Amino acid sequence: MDFTPIRFTAKDGRECRIRPAALSDAEELLRYFQITSTETRNLKLEPEETRRYTLEMEREFLQTKYLNSDTAAFLIAERDGKHLGNCSFFMTDTALRYRHRASVGIALYREYWGLGIGKALLTHAIRLAGQAGFEQLELQVRSDNARAIALYESLGFVRYGLHERALKFSDGTYASQILMLKPL
Repeated sequence: MDFTPIRFTAKDGRECRIRPAALSDAEELLRYFQITSTETRNLKLEPEETRRYTLEMEREFLQTKYLNSDTAAFLIAERDGKHLGNCSFFMTDTALRYRHRASVGIALYREYWGLGIGKALLTHAIRLAGQAGFEQLELQVRSDNARAIALYESLGFVRYGLHERALKFSDGTYASQILMLKPL
C-alpha cells in the first residue's frame, strides 16, 4: 500500500513523521519488539518469547505481510530518524465474508506515551484502511488499559464484547480484553 509520509507536531512541540515501514527497518523493529515487551504487559508476547525471533524472520514478516500489500500497512512514527512506535493493520481473514474487516495494532516505546503519537498513528491507519476498502477496523485491548481505551473511543471505536481471562501471564495471573471496532 503506497502512501506519502506525513509530518505532525507531538504534544512536546517536536516534529515527528509517519512513514511506511521498509525492509531496512527490520533490525530496528526487532529491537523495538524486544524492548517494548519489557516495558508493558499490554502486548501479546512475554519478553522471553520475543527472543526467539531473528532478523531474517522479521524481514520475512515485513516482506510477506506488509510490503507491497493492498490489504495491509505497517506505519512507523519517527523523530530525527529515531523509531518512536508503530501501528499496523491487515485483513482479518481472506474468506469473502470477512474481507470487509481489518485488525489494527499499535505500540510505542513507553517514553513516548502521552504525546499524541499514538493518536496520530491510529488516525493515519484509519484513513488508509478506509482507502483500502475496509468497512471496519477491529482491535483487542486489556480491560484495565484505561489510557488506550480512552484513545480508541476518542477515535470512534466502540466496545462490542469482553473476552474474560484472554491473557495468561507467566506469573500465573490473567487479564481480560475488551473487543472494539470502528466502522469506516
